[in-house]
Amino acid sequence: MNNESPKIIEKIAFLINWPRELDMIRPLLKELNDDEFDIVMNDASGRDLLALKSIESFIENENHSDNIVRLSDINKISEYMSVVSTGLGPIRVITIRSTVLYIYAHLIGRFFSTRFMKKILGIGVARKLMSGGRYRDLKGELYIERDIARNRICFPAELDKNISGYPNKKWRKVFDTFFSISSFDKKLLEKHNVRNILPIGYPRYDNVINIDKSRKKIMSEFNIPDSGNRKKIIFWSPTITEYNGSGNQNIDFWKGYFSNILKYYIVIVRPHPKSIINHPEMVVELKKLGLYVDSSASRELSTLYGISDLVVADYGESLLTAIYLEKALILLNLPKNADFNLHRESVNGIVAVVRNDIPKIEYGAQFSEFQRIIRKSLSNKHNAVEEIKNIKNKYGLAKETTSGVSDAVVYLRNILKNHD
Repeated sequence: MNNESPKIIEKIAFLINWPRELDMIRPLLKELNDDEFDIVMNDASGRDLLALKSIESFIENENHSDNIVRLSDINKISEYMSVVSTGLGPIRVITIRSTVLYIYAHLIGRFFSTRFMKKILGIGVARKLMSGGRYRDLKGELYIERDIARNRICFPAELDKNISGYPNKKWRKVFDTFFSISSFDKKLLEKHNVRNILPIGYPRYDNVINIDKSRKKIMSEFNIPDSGNRKKIIFWSPTITEYNGSGNQNIDFWKGYFSNILKYYIVIVRPHPKSIINHPEMVVELKKLGLYVDSSASRELSTLYGISDLVVADYGESLLTAIYLEKALILLNLPKNADFNLHRESVNGIVAVVRNDIPKIEYGAQFSEFQRIIRKSLSNKHNAVEEIKNIKNKYGLAKETTSGVSDAVVYLRNILKNHD
């Protein structure tokens, strides 16, 4: 039996599962010295190879090549002083427990997903009894954070949180400290008796940008002719809505509508990174329609939000980001019977609640209606922004700290200083 004490790596490990997570932690990396951290790529079995290559390319572009470490290369008898992780990259494994839950969810739990059962039992009770229903995966989740570091910090990937289930029970056992963005997620943490909470705001979006300078940079990068009348910019940010081979309905239906307003507006579309990886042909099609497609894995998204006059979103985190940044916002709906909507009913997230307060365009709307709502929002931008500010305050989506990143950096450095 090997009783050798683990070798301590006196660094902070940032565990990265998807390219977009690098944009999330970039503000922290800028404040840390290269010898204070490693970027650990989650290359566990089954991980997307294209995503891993994209992560590697991003890190190299940021001049952090010497900080790249693959999870598979970490010695089993070594551990970092601390790991910062979103918790969104558990290793998927089949266990006895996961098999039992899978059988239950598919044979019994799925019946509690019907509207009838939700009405009889209540949505909360029905959701628990579903145990994921037909969407339950056979594989269970194994969190590697406990095995690679002494101190484990949960970094908030997004504002959208499960109102009744954040943080999930597994995370409460895995992480010692939780960073929070706003009073909304902080209250959810406190509700579940999480003691170590550090408000840090939303680092990837809290940096102040120069609008004119950023606009010129984007216009130049995408070769967008900047006419004298300075066209307004619409940032279209569709999420991934693909379930059971349903495709990208939220893009396919609306792309023609956006193509037809290019005479009046500049439209920059950024599909979800997973959609870009899974459907590269979609990017080609959007470009053929004249839309400016952003697929850069290293994009500082605060720039696109910052220069936009209007954000058009649907069901993803982008709508909460637009609210956080106080941008004029419109939502595009999917059909009520779309697989994505049926799945969304089982997820008790803040997005579903906030959507009720935001102007929407229904799936199947005539182009004239689409154009009318777009024009109304842009012509009354001040009023649109004021409405968004009210929504932001209503749901507690403003950050609770003025320092944010500096507090996080101090906290991480103190862990390095005070190790045994």
